This record gives sequence, structure tokens and C-alpha cells, in this order.
Amino acid sequence: MWTFIGIVGVIIMVIGVYGYITNGGEDWEKKVDGKVELAFQSQDITPTQLFKTRGNYIIAVDENKEKICFLVPSKVVIRDVSDFKIFNMNYQDLMEVEVKVDGETVTKTSRSSQLAGVAIGGLLAGGAGAVIGGLSGKTTSSEKVRSIQLNIVINNTENPFHSFEFLKVTEAKKQDIQYKAALDMAMHWQSLLKVIIGIADKRDKQKVTNHQHMDHLFKTGQVDSLADELRKMHELFSDGIISQEEYDVQRKRMLN
Repeated sequence: MWTFIGIVGVIIMVIGVYGYITNGGEDWEKKVDGKVELAFQSQDITPTQLFKTRGNYIIAVDENKEKICFLVPSKVVIRDVSDFKIFNMNYQDLMEVEVKVDGETVTKTSRSSQLAGVAIGGLLAGGAGAVIGGLSGKTTSSEKVRSIQLNIVINNTENPFHSFEFLKVTEAKKQDIQYKAALDMAMHWQSLLKVIIGIADKRDKQKVTNHQHMDHLFKTGQVDSLADELRKMHELFSDGIISQEEYDVQRKRMLN
């Protein structure tokens, strides 16, 4: 009788401890999310897309302000915003993005080289299903996977390289939902950042074209006087063809 009561007591205790741990985990997760929100607020970032790894490494994109933000934990336990190292950058600061499965490159895109976005090993567009059939090297022969990483290079001389784990397990089969979901998410972020790289490249090319156009006007004598030069330059700025910075540089050049 007492043995039975003792067993029941132990079971109740175990259930209680489990519930405490579970609720505590949920509460702690909420606290971390609160610190993440404060970190973004400190940078004037409102994420439109966000991904957080199990280790609380976070990548976010604010499409309205055209900003990218990384939160990199400096401590294992996040208790304050200061426990994150924050990297806040413009679209043009994104230099390279690459997806790796078990250390093997699946797809890679770099600034000023959109051709690099063509996947390695015969990968075709069409989502994770196409990726699974197109992996190269030793990844092809293995039906089990341990990791999926998104590696990013940014324009920062102190911390140029950042890696985000989308999957890190002892092993997962390629047929598993866990693997497919992680690969889908990794490819989504690679595609999103590839689009951002394309936007930055397009703007760089437009700046070069604008400068070449202005040089052509000067060399061919199509601008008759300083007043005309300044007026046309202001028109280009007003029409949005050149930026404020480019206008100021050219104006200073004319007046010197």
C-alpha cells in the first residue's frame, strides 16, 4: 500500500518538475524574444522577415528601410540587449551568400556576379525538391544529413563572415520533414538575399552610367556655361537620376 502511494507520489513529482521546466522554457523564450525586439528598436529596425536559430543567432530584413540586421549572441544566456552583438547594414553591404549542406556548397551568390547564383552540381530552380536532386560531391551519395548552413559575407572588416545554422543534428534522413523544412527555409533566405544583392548591383551600375553620362556631357561641350551645368545637374537630382551625394560632389567639382 505504502509502496503504491510512494510510486504515485514520485510520478506526481516528475510531472510537476516537467511542467515547471516546460513553462520555464516558454517563459524564458518570451524573455529572449523581448530582448530581440528591444535590440531591433535600438537600431530603428522593423523586421519584415526574420529567422532565429536555436542558439539565438538572428538574421532580419527590414524591406521598408532596406536594411539587414544580424543579432549575434555574445553570451550563452541572453539576459539583456547588451548580450547581443548587433550588425546593422544597408543592402549594398551584403557581399556574398551561400548555402552549405554538410560542408558542401549548394548555391552561392556574390556582388557583381549574379551568374554565381547558378547552383553548383546541376541544381535547377524550383525549390527544395530540385535542390535535393542536385547536391554535388559526397552529399549526393549520402542519404543522411547533419547540417545546413547559410554563410554570409558582409562589408565589415572586423567581422566579415557570419554563419546561421538552419539544421544541426546527429543525423537526419533526406526524406524527413525536419530536413526538408530546414532546406526550404535556407533556400528561401538565400533567394531573398540574392534579390537584395541584385538590387544593390543594379544601383551600382546606374551610378556608373550616370557618371559616364556626365563625363560625356563635359567632354563633348554639350554644357555651355557654369549656370547651365548647375541647372542641368539640379534637374538630374530633382528627377531622381542622381542622388544627393552625387549632386553635392558634382556641384563642388563645378564650383572649384
